[in-house]
Amino acid sequence: MIKNNQELLDEIGVDTVAQAEKAIYKGTDCGAWIQCEEDGVTVGSIVEGSDAEVTRDKLEYPIEVKEFWDCVEDVNSEACELWEEANYEYNLEEEEKLVHSGEIDAVDEFLG
Repeated sequence: MIKNNQELLDEIGVDTVAQAEKAIYKGTDCGAWIQCEEDGVTVGSIVEGSDAEVTRDKLEYPIEVKEFWDCVEDVNSEACELWEEANYEYNLEEEEKLVHSGEIDAVDEFLG
């Protein structure tokens, strides 16, 4: 059970909120962020290459350890899915340029 910010820091394995923010950001594929407040923590992520942002309602202390990590994973998964959607069209455009220029022979070469 996480009852306050210090216990959250202990769970993440860091000493400061800044270190926790960095650890969550660096430890997720799509750069999730946390915002620690006196009564809880909010988890979110921006989606590079789009106007999308993923944010969950604030988890108010006390929270279960699993609830926190599940929230981080859910935000990361959703942000990654949105990133793929936002960047899929760009990848198709790049592939078409490479095919037309003769640099690649097929879609599979580009994506594989």
